[in-house]
Amino acid sequence: MNFDYHTYNLWAGNAYGKFKTNTVLRYDSEFKEVLAWGALGLAKNPGRRRSESVSKPVELFKLALGNLPEDLKPELPPKLHLQTEQRHKRAITDYLQKMGMLLPLFKPKKVMRECAFKANLISKVDSDRLQFTTERKAAAIYCITKKSLRDNFLKDSDTSFLIVDCGGGTVDLTTRKLLSNCELGEVTERSGDFCGSTFIDKEFLKFLGKIVGDGAIKLLREKHYGEMQYMIQEFCSNIKIPYTGDDQFTYDFDLDVEICPVLKQYVLGEAKTSLEEKEWIVEINNNDVKEMFDPIVERIIRLIKVQLENSHTCSAIFMVGGFSESKYLQNRVQTEFQDKVAHILVPPEPTAAVVRGAVIYGLRMNPSFYNIQDPSIKPIIKNRILKFTYGVEVGMISRFSTLAKRGTTTEVNQKFNGTFVPLFAYQSAMKFRIFITQKHEVECCLEEGVELLGELLVDLPDIDLGLDRKVKFSLCFGEEEIKASAVNSTNGQNYHTVFNLDTES
Repeated sequence: MNFDYHTYNLWAGNAYGKFKTNTVLRYDSEFKEVLAWGALGLAKNPGRRRSESVSKPVELFKLALGNLPEDLKPELPPKLHLQTEQRHKRAITDYLQKMGMLLPLFKPKKVMRECAFKANLISKVDSDRLQFTTERKAAAIYCITKKSLRDNFLKDSDTSFLIVDCGGGTVDLTTRKLLSNCELGEVTERSGDFCGSTFIDKEFLKFLGKIVGDGAIKLLREKHYGEMQYMIQEFCSNIKIPYTGDDQFTYDFDLDVEICPVLKQYVLGEAKTSLEEKEWIVEINNNDVKEMFDPIVERIIRLIKVQLENSHTCSAIFMVGGFSESKYLQNRVQTEFQDKVAHILVPPEPTAAVVRGAVIYGLRMNPSFYNIQDPSIKPIIKNRILKFTYGVEVGMISRFSTLAKRGTTTEVNQKFNGTFVPLFAYQSAMKFRIFITQKHEVECCLEEGVELLGELLVDLPDIDLGLDRKVKFSLCFGEEEIKASAVNSTNGQNYHTVFNLDTES
C-alpha cells in the first residue's frame, strides 16, 4: 500500500526544494537564548559586521549520542551546561523546541525521550506517541515501498539488496531481504564508519592549511568560527557538490574579498608573500580535490566490499542520504561494483529517503491510530540479525550463560529461553543480571567487552522446596525493545521488564 505524505522543503536559509537543514544552533553570548537555528545559524557572510553578543555556532551535538573516538567527539561550549555530559542534551532539547523532531544518527532512546519531553513534544517520557527507527531501516522501507523502485529492481520475494546511507557524519550499511507483503528481513549485520561528507570538509581545511599555514587555520577556527564555516559552505557549493572527477576540473578560491578576507591577518612569512603575488587566489585542481575525496571514498568502498562478501548475493545497491548525491562517489562505486551487482541506484531525492521511510514505518506500525483501515498492513520488519550475544550471570564465579548468540537471525517477538534454579536452598529471591557482548563466545561476565544490560528480580517464597524451584527466563526481541520475562514454575508468578533496543539499532 502507498501512503500519501508531504516532505517539507522550505527551511529558512536554504534554497527552495532542499529537504534538509543543518543541525546547528546559534546562541547569544551567554547561551541563554537561541537566536538562530538550521542554515540560518551556520553561514556568516564575511562582509557583515560581527555582533559581539552572538556566540559561535553550536553543531555536531548529535554525534555525542554515539560511541565516537576521542578525537572525533564534538567540543561543546561549557556555558551550555556546567556538567559536560549534559551539554549535548541541552543542545538537542533546544533544537527540538525549534524544529519539532530530530532524526539522529545514533539512537540512545532514553536520552532522546528525555529531550523530547523537555521540549514539550510528548506529554510523558514513556509516551507511545514517540517511536524510533534507525536511518538504515527507514531508508530500506522507503526503497521497497516506492513502486517505481520495487517493480523495476526488487520484483521477486527473497531479493537481497544493500542500503548504503551516506550522511554528513557517518556512512551506515545493511543488507536486507524483501519478503512477502513488503516485509523486510536482515541478511547481514549492519556496519558503518565515520566517513560522511563532513570529513571531506576537514580534508579541505588540511589542504588549505598547507598553503596558508596550520596556525592560520587554527586561529581562524578559534576567533572567527562563523567565517570559517562560511568558507566551508562556499567550498561545498562550488567544489565538493559539483565535483565529478573530471581531469580538467579547476577552481579559483578567492580568499581576499569574496570568501574569507579575515584569514589574511593570520597568514605569515613565505605563505603570505606567495599568496600576495597570486592576489590571494588559491588555485584548486582535480588532483587537489581528488586527494580530499579519496581517503573518505576508499573507506566507503571497503565497507561495501565487506557487506557484499558477507551477503553472497545482492541484486541492488541503493545509495541514499545527502552524500549519495555526489557524482564522484557515485562514479567510484559504479566503477568498483558494476561487475558484481546488477543495479547500483540513487533513488529520486535520496536526501529525503530516510525521513520518508520513517513516516511509512510509523504509519505501518500504528495504522488504526491514523485511521487507515487496511487488514493487509502488517509491521514491516519481520526479522533481524543480532549484533550482540545475550546471556545471564550464573554461579559464584559469574559464569555467562548464553541465551542468544550474535549473528542469530531472529523473528520479531521471538523468545530465547533458559531454565534456572536458585544457587542456595535458603534463597528467597533470584536476581537475573542480563549481560551483552559483541563476542560470539564468552565464558565469564567479568571478561573485557561484557556489559550489564539490566536486572530482573524474581521472588522465591517456597523456601522449603530448597533447590527444586525452577524459574523459566526468556528474552523476547520486539521491533524496538527487548522484554525480559521470568516465570516461577512453582506458583506461576510472572515478572518482566523492558529494555530499549539501542544495542540492535
